Amino acid sequence: MSHKALLIGINYYNIPGQKNLLGSVLDVELVRQFIQKSRPTAKIVALTASEPPDSTQGAPTEDPKFWPTRQNVIRSLEMILDESTAGDAVYIHFSGHGTTIPDPESALHMYGHLALVLFSNTGRDYFFRGEELAEFLNRMVCKGILVTLVLDCCFAGSVARSKHDRDSLRAIPYDSILKSKDSAPVANQLLDERIRGARIRTRWLTNPEGYVILTACGPQEENKEIQVKQSKYGMLTFILVNALENLWKKGIEITHRSLYGLIQTQFYVRCLSQIPMRYGNKNFTFFGALYSGSEVALISVYKLANVDNLQLAAGTAHGLVAGDEFDLYPLYSSEDARSIRRQSSSMKARATRVGSLTSELNVVDSKNYPTGAVAKAKLLTSTASTKAVIRLCDTINNQDEWTEFISSKSFITIETSELQGSSALHLTNKDRHYYILWDSLETVVCTPIIPQDQIDAMVSVVAVLEHLGAYKYFEAIQNRAEEIEWNKRFQITARSDSSSTASENGMLRLNESDRVSICVQNLSGAPLYCAILNLTPCWEIVDLLSEAGEGDYLFIPPHGTEDCEFEMQIPEELKAQGVLSCRDVLKIFITSQPSSFASQLLPKLTGRNSGSRSSMAEYTKRIRTFLGELSCSNRSSSRMTEDWSTQDFIVQTSCIR
Repeated sequence: MSHKALLIGINYYNIPGQKNLLGSVLDVELVRQFIQKSRPTAKIVALTASEPPDSTQGAPTEDPKFWPTRQNVIRSLEMILDESTAGDAVYIHFSGHGTTIPDPESALHMYGHLALVLFSNTGRDYFFRGEELAEFLNRMVCKGILVTLVLDCCFAGSVARSKHDRDSLRAIPYDSILKSKDSAPVANQLLDERIRGARIRTRWLTNPEGYVILTACGPQEENKEIQVKQSKYGMLTFILVNALENLWKKGIEITHRSLYGLIQTQFYVRCLSQIPMRYGNKNFTFFGALYSGSEVALISVYKLANVDNLQLAAGTAHGLVAGDEFDLYPLYSSEDARSIRRQSSSMKARATRVGSLTSELNVVDSKNYPTGAVAKAKLLTSTASTKAVIRLCDTINNQDEWTEFISSKSFITIETSELQGSSALHLTNKDRHYYILWDSLETVVCTPIIPQDQIDAMVSVVAVLEHLGAYKYFEAIQNRAEEIEWNKRFQITARSDSSSTASENGMLRLNESDRVSICVQNLSGAPLYCAILNLTPCWEIVDLLSEAGEGDYLFIPPHGTEDCEFEMQIPEELKAQGVLSCRDVLKIFITSQPSSFASQLLPKLTGRNSGSRSSMAEYTKRIRTFLGELSCSNRSSSRMTEDWSTQDFIVQTSCIR
């Protein structure tokens, strides 16, 4: 496996009426130094444009062979393609101006398409269109190359119209005079007519497993340079390299899941208006191996300036209630599930004030922590007030022992006289095997049938029951305290090939392989964020956006619209049991600020009777408890609001005989 890097940094543009930048070339040098340390055999090509001492020269100080011109960029990308083979890793870093090219055929052409602004010594050919970049990425991914792309620039039209601190902005307004005569759009098969906004959409690419993209901001957001001592850097580059340095020094396996969490938290605590985005495969980076093990989705813990308590990046929308206890781990801990089991937590913490999307933690000496990201948290014990009821049938021996063990769990409780008549999961023993049944006494599909004589059979059975309880808790989450005005800010509809439109909490009936389209409309003047989770009939909770390479959430611009399409299938496990119809729940979260629901995901219960106990127990610890009383946000009014809502669509899929 070889490593190659293309680093592009442009301070000097020589465009009349436009400001040059100060930190882009330093960004390249910062990244180059880290690559040389961490990947000493990597082949690095750096294309930079530094401002000359005499601005009348009209040319950067570097050798023309290394100017970041359109011709040199394309030549470098072609060279990387020619010299790379399947399994190689490529890192592409761009620091400079971004712009948007209007799309006259789009109803939302005010946002346009992304273009990177390069240096030109001809007065033209400044723009490298996003579609052209996507074509190169596509060719690399199809060849089996693992690609990491970092864009430290603005690429939203509203940024160019900002009146604030324009000297540090990495954006210029679009000017058709600057475009290339030859930069026509690439072939239509690379584009999707639903592409909106000035951002790289992963619909441009064929295989989200083969790439990851980190951007400094979302559509319509400003990306500024920051002052560090006597130098300026791009915010994303500086925070990225700082996080990489710390992870590398501590020998932590680097994946984009762990890396992105650190970057996002650092942006947030610095009170920045921009929000970094991640698309593609979260399980590899250019700086680490392709990771295929299971990770524990730890939650970021951080300290805000002038606030005594530590903050947790999760709240009632994630199922937390006051009193939940957490293990805290060092900030740069590995998130590998095996490593976490071997580690000792640094301390314990309790959630005190639980807001909608964030919470306060009660920690000893919290005032002594520095501002910024300080730790990671994992749920230890839950104070959920509502649990799934378990009924022990007469065929279950040692019922006192079963009752005591089940009563110690977070998501399930044993049936008592007060709970008689409630809907319950029935546990029975038939032919020396444990089965889980519905009230109708039908077997719960896709649940393991565990032999009575299996070692730790009770532990395995209860792990499955708690998995089902966690699933049902998350399915029931809703915001019972949402305000009417908040609900007026958006509209969500769903439709399919064979069904009419379904509005909030509607049902869609369709045939296998039909597509479901979710349309989210932002009716307000502020951005919104959308996460889409699929609660499958195999008791799995899947992040549909992340699996498709879209990141943890969709950015919905003010007065904008996003459409997502998903193809529905009946799981093979159900077909093998003769089940020809199934139900999925599409659970859609709309939030006023970005929020990750990675810790709510559950693996599939396959129906096999071996090898599932330990993984179920580990994943169950990651699931937040059922939503109790929603409390008001505990954050300062100077921070972003924490409004949220969820809407469910039930999708009934049938197999055509």
